[in-house]
Amino acid sequence: MRHETACGVLLFQNRPRRSFLILLHEDDRIDLPKGRLERGEDELDCALREMEEETGIARDDVRVVDGFRFVTTWVTTKRSGARVTKSVGLFAVEAHGPCVVHTPDHDDYAWVTWRPPHDFPEHRTLDLALDAWEAFSAATR
Repeated sequence: MRHETACGVLLFQNRPRRSFLILLHEDDRIDLPKGRLERGEDELDCALREMEEETGIARDDVRVVDGFRFVTTWVTTKRSGARVTKSVGLFAVEAHGPCVVHTPDHDDYAWVTWRPPHDFPEHRTLDLALDAWEAFSAATR
């Protein structure tokens, strides 16, 4: 079975208020800045590269939160009938904000105010990642 790995970020800003970024698609799907891991690239480099490509925010303008890494894995079936194991690894990064976002690969974006619990029924990975972030934040305060 083939395995695909993607990496990305939970991008937080503190001004004008504590919030996190979601990317919006025309068909009402939401996503995080993430993409496929390239040969020879480590997961954090992939996550930061994808953040830069999908938001226009430079890696030098954010701080990676030490100790937070969320991973989820599932099996899916492609249109061809091939079964593929997919993994997504997410890192938390923080910017002081307010951030200027440029989304060349997405239709729009939104900053969602941090008021847990969050509920994104069509995006299980996002819900799980936000729950993991909330637990991590509580444990490291």
